[in-house]
Amino acid sequence: MASCKATFLTVNAFQIHFNIVKAANPVVYKVTVKANITLKPGESVLQHVDYTALPKGRTFIFTATHPTTSNTIIDANTPHACLVTNPT
Repeated sequence: MASCKATFLTVNAFQIHFNIVKAANPVVYKVTVKANITLKPGESVLQHVDYTALPKGRTFIFTATHPTTSNTIIDANTPHACLVTNPT
């Protein structure tokens, strides 16, 4: 882990301290929807999904593979739901 500092001289020498950490190996979790849904054009719904329980103390990014869902960052406390929208 590398400790770094960014200084903004034009903003009264404002400083931001941050750490650079090594990214962990990717973990693949499959997310599945509990039931089929049909959305009207422009409609959105918060849909219950199933996935394996996540380890505590870490965050994960779920990368969407369907155009009606979006990428999200979650942790062990995030509810098992995702926002699905019909953009047409």
